Amino acid sequence: MGQGKDDSLVRHPDESDPPKSVGHSHTLPKNTTDRTIAEAFLLLLSEKVAARMRKAGYCGKVMSLILRFSDFKTISRQETLGEPTQEGGVIYKAALRLLDRFWTNRQQVRLFGVSVSGLAPAGRDGFLFDDLKRREGLTRAVDLINQKYGAFTIKPAGVLNAEKYGVLPIPLPPMRMAVR
Repeated sequence: MGQGKDDSLVRHPDESDPPKSVGHSHTLPKNTTDRTIAEAFLLLLSEKVAARMRKAGYCGKVMSLILRFSDFKTISRQETLGEPTQEGGVIYKAALRLLDRFWTNRQQVRLFGVSVSGLAPAGRDGFLFDDLKRREGLTRAVDLINQKYGAFTIKPAGVLNAEKYGVLPIPLPPMRMAVR
């Protein structure tokens, strides 16, 4: 590039590459070995990631779980989902499966993280089955209410355990996604 030899496309400075992943992590107020607290934080993070993906119009197929322990050792594990998703519940279930496999000796955890990669634009083809149509309609209604009245005005009940532990569901940050 310094010699003027670059085959990259010329772009406007406001243009950027599409995101490679959407994620969110949180350091706990105090370390925990409590499974209920872990589940609450994973639910909170999964819902935040899903809301950001829906807002940006993406769905993803690879879910990653990040755990940082009290000794600052950090592990990251991933699972490829059967279908691309932007649903918090699907992301959460994958996070729980990974948690079951890799948090076996209940070490003290100080940070949980959830991210989704393998992103593609979300399709708007509609659903073949009525229950999927209803679920999409419900998700859209919840997103609209939360956009109007503030993030996590409506939230899964499991998030309440995370709030009791000392973390309020802070508003979603502006759309900044990792580009690799």
